[in-house]
Amino acid sequence: MRDNASSCIVGILTGISCMFIVCIIFGPWNCDPKPEPEKQGSSWQSRYILSFKTGLTAEQVGIIVDETAACVRVSGIDEEMILALISLESGFNPLVQSRRGALGLFQVMPFWYDATLDVRMNMRAGCRKLIHYLQKENGLFYKAMIDFSGGDKKFPRRVYEKYRKISAGKITGDWKER
Repeated sequence: MRDNASSCIVGILTGISCMFIVCIIFGPWNCDPKPEPEKQGSSWQSRYILSFKTGLTAEQVGIIVDETAACVRVSGIDEEMILALISLESGFNPLVQSRRGALGLFQVMPFWYDATLDVRMNMRAGCRKLIHYLQKENGLFYKAMIDFSGGDKKFPRRVYEKYRKISAGKITGDWKER
């Protein structure tokens, strides 16, 4: 019995160390095993995103939820704050393009990490841009949001107000006041 228990522990530790090595080599987006795909509308994040009625598929919503979770792990910012940022930037329309050429959910300029209209790539580019400005501003979220928006000093306040609505809606499930 003791041999089985010790071999089981060795197997678990070996698996953990392999996962750690994969995490170091391939980066944070590959550190967690892929969760089972969610059914459309099964999480509060999915319900919030779908409340925008942008015609996103269940797969796209799942990608947004997964990439938001990855961005939270990497940046340390609340997922409600990231969703607030995306809702202000694009209203969760993955095909939106600004007059200045910013693309997708995060409204990222194409020169930022080859940003595209692809949902996953745009989410990753937006998260990298967010982390870049947080590092540049030594973690000061207010200043990072001004930089993120291209200099709009009212933008951090709008993100915070949206964040508060999302946080309240997370509990009640009501996001009608956008």
